[in-house]
Amino acid sequence: MLQTAFRVVRCSRVWTLIATLVLGLAFVIFPGCIKRPVPDGQSGPPAGNGSLEVVLKHEVAPRGLLVAGAKAYLVTENEGRFAIVEVSLPDGNERLLAEDTAQNIAVSKDGKLLAYGTASEWNAPCEVRVFDLDKGEWRKIADTTGPLRGVDFSPDGKTLVFASLEGLVTIGLDGSDRKVLVEGKANGESTVLQWRPVWSPDGAKIAYAVSYYEGSGPISIVEADTGAVLTLTISDDVDPLWSPDGKSILYTHQPYGEDHSDVYIADLAGAQPQFKRLTEGDGLYCGLGWSPDGRYVLVQRAPSLSAWEGSAMKLLVYEVGQGRFHELPATSPKSMTPTWAADGFIYYVTEDGRLTRIKPK
Repeated sequence: MLQTAFRVVRCSRVWTLIATLVLGLAFVIFPGCIKRPVPDGQSGPPAGNGSLEVVLKHEVAPRGLLVAGAKAYLVTENEGRFAIVEVSLPDGNERLLAEDTAQNIAVSKDGKLLAYGTASEWNAPCEVRVFDLDKGEWRKIADTTGPLRGVDFSPDGKTLVFASLEGLVTIGLDGSDRKVLVEGKANGESTVLQWRPVWSPDGAKIAYAVSYYEGSGPISIVEADTGAVLTLTISDDVDPLWSPDGKSILYTHQPYGEDHSDVYIADLAGAQPQFKRLTEGDGLYCGLGWSPDGRYVLVQRAPSLSAWEGSAMKLLVYEVGQGRFHELPATSPKSMTPTWAADGFIYYVTEDGRLTRIKPK
């Protein structure tokens, strides 16, 4: 059982490893893919820091930064235990929201609610909760079998989707209309589990990744109403992110046991998906987000593990229409956990624990 647990949550543990070694992602070959090299030192567009620099009191977990309005939400990590902290921008005042939590969080589109799960060992009980950020109160939405492997609000803020050992589940915020869209299977070498679900902007579909006993599976899309599943990619793909118009999905391809990765965009506008490979497998890439207008993609790059020593992580912006990268003036030897917020700023955490931001122009 311990071996099974290790294999199935390999993806989340690799992301934990990113805090020191950095997670890699991606490489798969599709007919017609367009490769875009990423030259080191390429100059980027003008950028400013927006006069924000908040000194944090906590170590931030990989993927542990969300920004909504004038608040940042951090998943903090201390010796493998997670907590959730709200940071007021730009004064830096902190509020502890929850302790002993799962690593995944989500904030509703209106910024009023935060969803999370309680900490759970493999195959142990887990509570899915929603925190009312105005009232400072939480309520339990559902019980499930942990660990929680992802959570997201529907665009209208009325429904949650979460992934756990029971599968991919949707549920109303009052606990009603619970539905298992895709069943999970956690049985040794036949293990197939869903993780990191994300709603499409129109609320009709949910994209998610799949993990096996060994390695990752494809990116898939499930219809929220019918449960019909489309398998989008082949294998070893993680972290799907819908474009703002819902016509594309950004994701990363992480070959099992390799020290390189790549970033792809799947164009869903036509009768058949079209795949564009953005990178050349010359480093560890993380597909991190879309600009609010959908014209750009944010990518974090680290060197391959074989060239790790003495090198820093970089932030890159990819122009989707022009097919080219620009490097932003932000580097760090550790994971920067960047996120592109609705206000147009890219927020990230520096090596010395400072939350700052930059805005490509």
